[in-house]
Amino acid sequence: MTRADHIHGLDPLDLTNVPSGTSEIAMAVYRLSRILRLGLSQALNDPEPLNLVTWRILLGLSDGEPVPQRDLVAFTDMEQAQVSRALKRLETDGLIRSSTCRSDGRVRLVSLTQRGRVTFEAALPAVQHYHRAIDVALGSEERAQFIAMSRRVAAATRLSMADVENRKGGKP
Repeated sequence: MTRADHIHGLDPLDLTNVPSGTSEIAMAVYRLSRILRLGLSQALNDPEPLNLVTWRILLGLSDGEPVPQRDLVAFTDMEQAQVSRALKRLETDGLIRSSTCRSDGRVRLVSLTQRGRVTFEAALPAVQHYHRAIDVALGSEERAQFIAMSRRVAAATRLSMADVENRKGGKP
């Protein structure tokens, strides 16, 4: 779906032409995910001053405590290389600082600078407004059902992934 499609009212979740052998649920989730990322990107004014990757990192650092880089990788659910590139850019831009952990020299600790805190705080109201607009689309019971159904789909996905791994003989 392009921005023009959205503006012109085309239904991005139209599933009338799902290719044979494709999961309708997977297609709907993928398309919904794209719409959600697009909306958040617009709320963040992507590509500047923040994009989705840098926002996730700043969010992970927002409690103020230094965070090991590996924890940011887990929190953001992004690849190590992608996080490393974003951290380098954020540090160059003066939004974060990094240091080596005193108790384990292999661990890199990352924290927000004052400028990073100001940038995060400036973006937060737009992100909160965007998220509230999404949350009001469903009533509380519907939200609970949606989350429960999402968990079931996630569980089925994990089982399918394990099955694929088992059929491969455990080779990634």
